[in-house]
Amino acid sequence: MVGSNNALEPWHGIDEGHHADQPRGDRLSVFGQRQAANLAWLEAALARAAIGRALAVVVLMHANPRFDLQPGHPKRAGFEAVIEALRRLTLRFGRPVLLAHGDQYVFIVDRPMADASPPVRNLLRVQTFGEPLAGWVRIEVDPDRPGVFHAQPRRSARARN
Repeated sequence: MVGSNNALEPWHGIDEGHHADQPRGDRLSVFGQRQAANLAWLEAALARAAIGRALAVVVLMHANPRFDLQPGHPKRAGFEAVIEALRRLTLRFGRPVLLAHGDQYVFIVDRPMADASPPVRNLLRVQTFGEPLAGWVRIEVDPDRPGVFHAQPRRSARARN
């Protein structure tokens, strides 16, 4: 899943006459195809993990799905179906799921759907660093530890200068 509202936002220097609330037809077509593939992949991955009795699942993507915005917010429109699928599939899976992504440049570790109804407490989100905040994230996986995943931010030598 890509950034810029899952590519529904106008591209600077290319789509100057277009607006996010009315994306170009070719953009909507590609978005629909990508969205269907993303949803099918999530469904298949978590089903396979459940059948195989996996202890946990990791989902990696580029985009920040904008958990910070209310459902229905225009800048979250491209992510709504994926957020709903993550909610539903993570609840059904019932074991730890780590969602790791970038796109907003600030390190965050949270449980973005812990206050949802019903609460999704087994989803841990890690947003990685980005320019100009150089760094990396160490993810430890320990099946004997509650939650299985533990994220530790690491600043690069460049970021310390």
